[in-house]
Amino acid sequence: MKIVLILLTFISLSYAYCNSDSKNFEVKLKNDILCHYNKDERPNQLKVPIELNYLVSSFDFNEDRSELEVQTRILHRWDDLRLKWDESQYDGIQMIHVSSEDIWVPQLFLNDSHHHYGLGTCHPVDCLIKSSGQVGCRFPCLQTVTCDADYFDWPFDSHECKAVFRTFLEYEEVEFDPNQLGGLIAKNQNNEWKLTSINGSINLNDKSIVNFTFRIQRFSGTLFKHVVVPGYVLIIFSLLILWMEPNKMWRVIFCGVNIYLHFSLMDRIWWQFPTNGVSRNVPRILKYSIFMLIFATIILIQSILFRMSSIRYPKPPAWIVKIVELFEKNSTLNHFVFSIFDAKDEKLVEEKETENIENDHENTENIQENSDEIEVAEPKNIKASDKNAENIKVWLIFYRIIDRLMFIGFSISYSLYDGY
Repeated sequence: MKIVLILLTFISLSYAYCNSDSKNFEVKLKNDILCHYNKDERPNQLKVPIELNYLVSSFDFNEDRSELEVQTRILHRWDDLRLKWDESQYDGIQMIHVSSEDIWVPQLFLNDSHHHYGLGTCHPVDCLIKSSGQVGCRFPCLQTVTCDADYFDWPFDSHECKAVFRTFLEYEEVEFDPNQLGGLIAKNQNNEWKLTSINGSINLNDKSIVNFTFRIQRFSGTLFKHVVVPGYVLIIFSLLILWMEPNKMWRVIFCGVNIYLHFSLMDRIWWQFPTNGVSRNVPRILKYSIFMLIFATIILIQSILFRMSSIRYPKPPAWIVKIVELFEKNSTLNHFVFSIFDAKDEKLVEEKETENIENDHENTENIQENSDEIEVAEPKNIKASDKNAENIKVWLIFYRIIDRLMFIGFSISYSLYDGY
């Protein structure tokens, strides 16, 4: 009995348009064109040109699984001459809405690892039919598309995701228009990612396959502030250390702090970017941070060697003295070593040393005048002090020459190295 009721219900629904009668022109039009319409048969053209377009309203990129979830509107357009009518016979009606379940619709399915059949989670909608027989249907769908993730340019990375559609019919029956395979992008889809382009194409080897390629790009301001900006600050900090007094202990302390900050930045980068796909291509920013750490380590070693050499060898070697004399005699090279502030500091140091020497002379003369037991002699302690000051000055100038050369070399290296 139940089977009979189901069959009767199905038959009544199949001929619903034929059995109904109405004075409403739109209802009468639907009855006339759909009464003997067979939705299982394709339109009677030799080839059915299909226009297929994508409208992305929103999307979300899953970095852990490298998947793109898109809220889309899939738009089909084609001509079905069986649905054509004369407007004058139906009170000038130019278009009507008909359920997509009542007419022939191209059978596509999304060919990826998640939905082997169908277009994902789609909802049936009404299709718009024009009097010329042109049919347009827009299906709202939630689809999952696999992506070829590449984090080499993280956090400015971009990824390519492909949605592959197939048709159940042969290409001789359904013909996709290559000029009408496009994508439309809605605005403000995502706060972290931007959908830059959607391109549609027909597979040349298998013309029953339609490819839509999505290109997404990250534009996260949070990652820029937390990762990129600290990197720039550390570069400036490392270069500023090279302008500090080379023989001071506090320079070594600053170098140690610089090393610690570099390790902290690398740890932050490591916990920020996803590990999926990194084994194939290590992010450029991680390579660059290692590059920065190497330079910071070189500056630390250089600062320690400066202090050790000046203490272990109070008298500089002859070749260092010649290099310093060359820079002191040449005005151009002299400006290379000494800045405006350095010149002032050196002048103050020389004036202070001259004043100390004059005071020592005066004290020696006073002692000689007031004491008959003291014989007249040259102030050997003054000569030794002058010699030590000259040696320190030579070491200091030589250290500054090395610092300036390293500053130029590191600045060029920071600018040219791109992580490859």
